[in-house]
Amino acid sequence: MKLLIQVILVVLVNLSLAKLIQESGYSPHRMNEREIISRDRRISLGDSLVWADPEYDDRHWSTNPYLDTNAQFWLRETLILDERLLSDEPIGLAVNLLASYELYWDGHLLGTNGHVGSNKSLEIQGQHFKAFILPDSLATMGAHTLAFRSSNFYLKNKIRPFGTWAGVYEDLIRKPITFSALIHVLGGIFLVIGLYYLFIFFINYQQLAYLLFGFLCLLFFVLTLFEYLKFHYWYPYSYHYVRLEIIEYLTLFFNGLLLLFFLIRFNFPKMGIVFGLLVLMLSLIKGGILPYSGHDIRIIIMSMITFYASSLIILRAYFLKKSGSKEALLGIIPCLFLFVYYDLMLFLSFSNLVLFNLLSFSYQQKKMQKEQQTALLRSARLETELLKKNIQPHYLMNTLTSLLEWVEKDPKIGAHFIQALADEFKMLNRISDKKLIPLNQEIELCQAHLHILSFRKGKKYFLETIDVPENLFIPPALILTLVENGITHNRSVENKIVQKLKIMQHPEFIVFTVQSLGPVKNKINNPDGTGFKYVKARLEESYPGNWEFSSKATDYGWESIIRIFQKNNSND
Repeated sequence: MKLLIQVILVVLVNLSLAKLIQESGYSPHRMNEREIISRDRRISLGDSLVWADPEYDDRHWSTNPYLDTNAQFWLRETLILDERLLSDEPIGLAVNLLASYELYWDGHLLGTNGHVGSNKSLEIQGQHFKAFILPDSLATMGAHTLAFRSSNFYLKNKIRPFGTWAGVYEDLIRKPITFSALIHVLGGIFLVIGLYYLFIFFINYQQLAYLLFGFLCLLFFVLTLFEYLKFHYWYPYSYHYVRLEIIEYLTLFFNGLLLLFFLIRFNFPKMGIVFGLLVLMLSLIKGGILPYSGHDIRIIIMSMITFYASSLIILRAYFLKKSGSKEALLGIIPCLFLFVYYDLMLFLSFSNLVLFNLLSFSYQQKKMQKEQQTALLRSARLETELLKKNIQPHYLMNTLTSLLEWVEKDPKIGAHFIQALADEFKMLNRISDKKLIPLNQEIELCQAHLHILSFRKGKKYFLETIDVPENLFIPPALILTLVENGITHNRSVENKIVQKLKIMQHPEFIVFTVQSLGPVKNKINNPDGTGFKYVKARLEESYPGNWEFSSKATDYGWESIIRIFQKNNSND
């Protein structure tokens, strides 16, 4: 049911975004149904005003307008106005040409963009885009000759005309701005999401995936700004390739970050090697390893490699049933069709990707909050168990009975007994709400408890420590419980009973051994006893799945062993 809801959500999101873009009335990839594009473009280097004459025979001119040179040159095109433009609204002409130019319509000067010059010092740079209003006297139905007297000395050896088209003048100006405004409003959502996940990374959830996701959203916001900058800022034409170069680098960084995000989030094996190879491939494509590849082709190929590689990473995680892989898979599907309309599909695809990763992170945060609440409840229960275990009625009654006997028999020793009992309860109260305590504090608690037992039972109980390291932390009352367990199984009649605590540190684990020396009574353990339950619960709370515990009779007495599998057991 959840999967069906998510699929429906994918469809609704895409339909909603498509509807918004449709209502904006503009597409960056094709002309509006009421717009007419020019055709039959020809080019010639040099300068002659005769070439503005619509009767001039330009059949010997080159039909390849893409020349790697800086020069003064002319372009001639044909544009046919038809009934699609019949209306009371003014007709306009939109021009994308990376050059300064004078525009002639059927031999009449329609307007200028910058100032044409025979060299760079004489040229005044024009804008990459400009729109002109056609006078009613010139906007007649039929074929018209457009002639551009141009120079491009501010470019690096490139003549790159992009297109000329006619339409309702208001639409030519308004619709691109409306479209870019919509994109930037939606792009602002990525800005907010990116800042939010950076905030929660530094404040609450210290997960690298959150940090990368935040930077991804911020980087995509910046990429969106530069991608649609041309619609609301008519920059000088020489800036066009600077903008494309920035977009290409942003795309490279974005793709690399996206791959790293999925590799880390789904813990891909040998992720360093895989990431390095993929980034090397993207860098080679960015460096122009592919022949005849311009900025747009390189950007599309880099993005397609990234999204297809990401889909394989997500598919592996999905088959391994990793958390969040299902939502990531639903989000990546639209990205696989990026080659259809790159600019538009990139935005729609990443919107899906962000939406479903947000869902996945929401589920993850909910799960983490639930686990955190469970951990708090478990800690509270263990705190209660610790106090209950050490203040159980029969222990307290036996201790108080012994205390009364000592007060009557020897008040001085009785007072000492009372002080020892108070010290133990103070220590218990101080450590009961802690998850980990210093080992020396745990040993101090054991010594205090054995001191009380010595009063109660009239024997000398000692705890010897071997190879106890400094700065080691363990769960509270863990060693104390093992010491009590060893005393319970000890049937020695000697006046002195020794407990030994031995600690061995290895590169990957630490071993705690508690030995009770002497003959053993009742060699059978009770695994469901309160003490064993407490030890196992505390170990699982602090070292989930990374511990072993055993307690059994040996030739020299009773032995309990705890093995903790972790390199660093210090309290960081």
